[in-house]
Amino acid sequence: MKFKTVLTLALPLLGMGAVAAQTSSFLSGDEVKQTRMRQHRVVAAAPNTTARAWMVRDRGDLPLGLVSFNVAAPETFTSLFTLPDKVFAGVNTPSGYYFYRFREDTANETMIPLAWSSLDPATGEITDIADWKDKAFIFNDMAYDYKSGKIYGLSREYYTDEYLTALSFEYSGLYTIDASTGVATQVKQFINWDTGALANPTYITLTADLEGNLYAIDVNGYLVKFDRDNDYAEVEIGFTGHYPAQRLQTMTYDPMTGKIYWAADYKSALAELLMVDPETAETQVIGLLGNDARLAGLDIPCTIPSGGAPAAVTEMTVTPSASGENSAQISFVNPTKTFGNSKLASLTKVTIARDGSEIHSVSPANIGETVNYTDQVSEAGYRTYVVTPYNALGTGMAKSVTKWVGHDVPDAPGNVGIGRMDDGSGVIEWVEPTVGLHGGWIDASSLRYRIVRMPGNTLVAENVQGNTFTDHTVTSMGSYYYVITPYTADGDGATAKSVTIELGSEISVLPYNCLFENQSVFNTWTVINNNGGSTWQWKKRGLSDYDCFAMYQYDSKNDGDDYLVSPPVRMKAGQTYSVKFNYRGSNASHTEKFDVRFGNAATVEGLTNSLKSYELKDGDGRFDTIDLPEITEDGTYYIAFHATSEKNMYNIYITDVTISCTSSGGGTGGGDEDSFKAPTNLKATVNAEYGDVVLSWAYGNTGGETGGDDDDDPGLSVEILEDWEGYPSFILNPTATTWDWSYIDGDKGIPYVSDYEADAYPTDGKPLAAMIMAPYELTKDVYYPNPPHSGDKYLLFKSNFYDGNSQRPAPAPDDYFISPKLNYSSDFVFSFWCKADPDLEGQESGGLWGSTLWNTEQFRVGYSTTGKEASDFIWLTDEPEVITSMDNSWTFKEYAIPAAAKYVCINYCTKDYNGFWFMVDDISIAMPNAGKPRRVAPTFSNFDVYVDGNKVASTQATSYTVTGLEEGDHTASVVAVYAEGESEPATVNFNVKLGGVDEIAAQGIRIYPNPATDVVNFGTAVDTAELLDMSGRCVAKVQDAAAMNLAGVAPGIYLVRMTVAGNVHTSRLIVK
Repeated sequence: MKFKTVLTLALPLLGMGAVAAQTSSFLSGDEVKQTRMRQHRVVAAAPNTTARAWMVRDRGDLPLGLVSFNVAAPETFTSLFTLPDKVFAGVNTPSGYYFYRFREDTANETMIPLAWSSLDPATGEITDIADWKDKAFIFNDMAYDYKSGKIYGLSREYYTDEYLTALSFEYSGLYTIDASTGVATQVKQFINWDTGALANPTYITLTADLEGNLYAIDVNGYLVKFDRDNDYAEVEIGFTGHYPAQRLQTMTYDPMTGKIYWAADYKSALAELLMVDPETAETQVIGLLGNDARLAGLDIPCTIPSGGAPAAVTEMTVTPSASGENSAQISFVNPTKTFGNSKLASLTKVTIARDGSEIHSVSPANIGETVNYTDQVSEAGYRTYVVTPYNALGTGMAKSVTKWVGHDVPDAPGNVGIGRMDDGSGVIEWVEPTVGLHGGWIDASSLRYRIVRMPGNTLVAENVQGNTFTDHTVTSMGSYYYVITPYTADGDGATAKSVTIELGSEISVLPYNCLFENQSVFNTWTVINNNGGSTWQWKKRGLSDYDCFAMYQYDSKNDGDDYLVSPPVRMKAGQTYSVKFNYRGSNASHTEKFDVRFGNAATVEGLTNSLKSYELKDGDGRFDTIDLPEITEDGTYYIAFHATSEKNMYNIYITDVTISCTSSGGGTGGGDEDSFKAPTNLKATVNAEYGDVVLSWAYGNTGGETGGDDDDDPGLSVEILEDWEGYPSFILNPTATTWDWSYIDGDKGIPYVSDYEADAYPTDGKPLAAMIMAPYELTKDVYYPNPPHSGDKYLLFKSNFYDGNSQRPAPAPDDYFISPKLNYSSDFVFSFWCKADPDLEGQESGGLWGSTLWNTEQFRVGYSTTGKEASDFIWLTDEPEVITSMDNSWTFKEYAIPAAAKYVCINYCTKDYNGFWFMVDDISIAMPNAGKPRRVAPTFSNFDVYVDGNKVASTQATSYTVTGLEEGDHTASVVAVYAEGESEPATVNFNVKLGGVDEIAAQGIRIYPNPATDVVNFGTAVDTAELLDMSGRCVAKVQDAAAMNLAGVAPGIYLVRMTVAGNVHTSRLIVK
């Protein structure tokens, strides 16, 4: 036996014997995007001390304002004072706490600077010192330099050259601020003129140590120090290992520990508190920060001694017992200098405190003497030791070290590698931990491992010793990964995960979907290069719809005769199957050809049945579905893509291959196969200024509300299957395409939206009970953790971020999905597949602390024998059911329902503000033991829009804007297009009459495209055009131009102010 695929390991295959000897190479380079999971780091030994900051965002219900928290446990905040406004940045000084106050203008989507203010931390009283409404800068963070007594502010602002109008860019600036007057003086512009200001550093945090050294972190996660003696030149210290989002961040220096504490906010992970070594940039995670909180003005209060008091002790170490006993030796050297850096003449005493209580005192204390002390503790755990010197002038500078003392549980295994054997088995290997999860001592003699295969949460082994394991229990081909948990006699340690790899020897569970995510997936297919030369290979393209493909590469000498053959697929006689796939050529200059073949062997001779041929003359992606031939014998079969392009052509791309079983030998459908639902309520709204016409129409249920029972409806007694494939993507409260589902939006809340992508899909952020989610039309961040159970779509319930008035706290979800009216003669079965969002970001960055993972949802299932109001339903459980997802797998649910039931219902009702997404797919309502009903609903594709008999657009949205129409009468029609045909048209007649056009509009000024990416056009030449951000700052400007280049403009919402012949016209523009 040998490896067929191995994801890169950084160590030899230890302990593999003959198996390892047959392994000659690993995958590398572009073959796998990520070859191993990020190695777990020991939990940071954070001090048991208090920090405070302004909380400007939180996912929970804590009011915004000043909060405090324990640095060692940053998940839990205590509200000190609420603040109706927000804070850009703040800083603590000996004379008080100062901050930059602003207000959000939600209506105009902007922020309004207010004042330079001070705060009394004891009372919460705020005093405005200076009016900052006219300030053009935004301070990301501030720092106080104890050595010079100066306040520094790190700004984000724009540079515009009034003479070179095309030169406008963002940069970071450094200011000093007079605390008493609020006068801010710029001392440095971080502009790289050597590159034409195209590579300016962007800094987002700022702090200072007691020696006056200024530190910052840039947007790439690098720690730098500003050299005050050299015009604040940047000195790079190192990479922190973390990638911050380009928004508000804050950090502070703690003199007692000598560390920097960073409240890090990310684009795609929960906020964390990090501990950074200012000398090396080594960074450790302390814990999650509140409920994904965003902070400003972070401060760890510390008593700064007088100049004549002793300086801190030096060379302080805490060394836990090497044998795991509950003891530690504290060692340090007494100071020889005062805090003011003079020679220390007297030292009265030195005290040692543990967790806030004094445990030892050295008195009298000798200047410069080395002190050693052994401390015994009652139980294992983190211990914070503080050493404080004293003299006649008072308390000196304290020094703090935190260490784990006593037995610890293991840290996570490191450098996990995974490989695939020829028989489809999975082999994993790891580096064994030598220290504890908290950096403490572990009992190596009792170290063992528990191994779970995911998805499915299958325990495949426990009590494993050593650093390798082979799993021979994989039954069906699919994407799998492993979770390895180390444990000792003291308990479970931190888990480690392998990357996902394709395992198994045959496909026995359908539907099977292949996106060719990496080389390991491609390697499960067989390539037959039948004539030499170029052939099929794995290719990562990173297109807007798909990342990866199987690609047939052109050949300059041979015509194509190359096969890409699927893994063996287990099929049963009498059942029907289909294959659906996405395919594309390259461009109009090259004609690509291929056919799809089917057979019982992965050989040319076994694949003689050609099902369909294709000829491509463009690079547009498209789908096709092919019904496979009748299966007359149980066995394994193969599907192949056979490239036949002539020589000197280009490339063929295949991806998103889905093999499905379309029947189970029986069952009846739930509708008319030949019925194609048409759009309704088509309306035309004419814009008299420009002649634009907005066409809008209805499709399915858009209201989402339901009422009582329909006495005239006898109810359905057929078998019902709903897989959501026939509905338009992202439609709210979908119904009537297949079955008449009903909905109740009981909470009336506004759901979560993407923090980082505006208008991720058309209905994002709209109130709803449920919606159609089409994850493959979005990014991998959506479809990777939450793929459909089958097909391309599923029903999605969403938790709330606001109430119906856009206020916090948000209501818990209370949404109802209700069946059509039923009329079964005997008891029946209601079943579906469901899952929660696994919160992979939280698992990666915060699962270690566990309590705030948003991967658990609650729901109820019930039935009604009367009507379909929420109060009519009888729930099958006293308490809501719970579903927790750690990966992309789905869970099957099945319920026996009495014959008297007229309706069945799913109620989404997650409590405690920890909900996010709850997904439901492949719903079945049927008699017991009924076969899976055949799918009879047509597969929706898109809407085609026609004006005056000419097709003008294809869209999946339920509206479309027609531009450039002339005055007069027009006719518009919309048809719903399905894979099997199209509906009858919805038609509307309307009249366009231009009127009330002002002088600017008459000159043809229009903003397009909108949203824009690279350039925005004005429709005609304008005298001047300025691009203003929502605070009114000009970020770009052109003169005598008909367009504006948007290169370097950050995504966001802007105003375009155009001037023609003295007239000013302003339009809103979204830059993506």
